[in-house]
Amino acid sequence: MTTHRTGPSPHHLDSLTAARYVSGALREPDSWQAERHLEGCGTCAERVSAAARAGGPGPSLAAVRSALLADVAA
Repeated sequence: MTTHRTGPSPHHLDSLTAARYVSGALREPDSWQAERHLEGCGTCAERVSAAARAGGPGPSLAAVRSALLADVAA
């Protein structure tokens, strides 16, 4: 996971890592690390939220949406 440092604050997710997290492209250990960080970092949570709004749904979200629509149609 790529991070950057700003002053005394902890490491943050960079924009590329945030976008990869949203798209489901991060490897599992990096994804877990990002999730742990996002639980306590509003700055990175906003960065991930912006990445989610900027791009389409990742494969995980697309799969959930498809399953939900199939259940509703049934």
